[in-house]
Amino acid sequence: MKPEAQERTPLAFRVRPQPAECFDSWLDRIVRRHETSRRTLFRYLDVDSDLANYDLARGKLGLPARHHATFDRLVAGLGWAVDVDRDAVMDGFAAGPAHWLLPQVLRRYGCACCWSGLIAEGRPLYIRKDWIWSASWWCHEHQLPLSVMPAWDWPRREGSLAAMLGRLEAAAREIVRAARPTARLIAYNRAVIEFLRKGDDGVTPQRYRRYVETIVANRFHFSSERIRLLALRHSSGAQPARRFERFVALSRSELAKEGRGFFRRPQPRVEGIDIEAAIDRPRRGRRWEPDLPMLLQTYLSIAQRAEARGEPLGRPAGPEDNYGFYRSMNSASAQR
Repeated sequence: MKPEAQERTPLAFRVRPQPAECFDSWLDRIVRRHETSRRTLFRYLDVDSDLANYDLARGKLGLPARHHATFDRLVAGLGWAVDVDRDAVMDGFAAGPAHWLLPQVLRRYGCACCWSGLIAEGRPLYIRKDWIWSASWWCHEHQLPLSVMPAWDWPRREGSLAAMLGRLEAAAREIVRAARPTARLIAYNRAVIEFLRKGDDGVTPQRYRRYVETIVANRFHFSSERIRLLALRHSSGAQPARRFERFVALSRSELAKEGRGFFRRPQPRVEGIDIEAAIDRPRRGRRWEPDLPMLLQTYLSIAQRAEARGEPLGRPAGPEDNYGFYRSMNSASAQR
């Protein structure tokens, strides 16, 4: 039952946003700490609970105009409930087209070294805004690929969180050793992330936008090996990643004819890039995400974005670099 306005008090636990934390991460921490749901929290703050049906990562940018006033009440209510000012709440929202973000269910990547530092300081794990973009796969502070965030209750389920983060860091370093991403492409990714952080001002070079659209179009987030594929795509031996791009670009009729044996065809071995051979042990788990509902929700999200742009999924596959990945890089080199 919703309390009367005069009965409402600030939340019992002042779960405040962390520096550079994305809004979803902060809201999830509030909900978990109070063992409630987004809908219940919104009702307590006297905010229309239907707002919980929307992706709030971009703030008003992701909402119909009819919900803008409700959104303002949510921002004010959250600030009051945990005793932070409006700017601290607004800092959590990303600026950019919706399709540049990872699907909501996949915004769980981050840097194992960054998380280890938080644990050492006694601070909570959280997801930064920089990590929720489709183009984000590398921590430029620690020079390490991103990892999937451990479940929030990991210490109670499987022992030491610090030990788990250590294993994630070791696995990330193995990806670097096997895929060998180039310094040039990593530096370019850093420039793109800075562009995303500041927001598209319409002046920044067009090649940054082409890069982001390329990463979105390859749909690596369909695979549980997303980070490995991105590491390969930023290396000099990108052929395995290109095969994945061509496979997901097949139309349904092409898939029925060709896709059945696509991965079974003999493929040239790329020295140092074959991950399973490099680590000399069978890979545990499956190549694809085992969570079928998550996979279907991700596909639906991407399909809706593609339809909104007038580019339905299943467009014919073109040349190896039909999305302009290296074309954008070459134009950057020419300008230098």
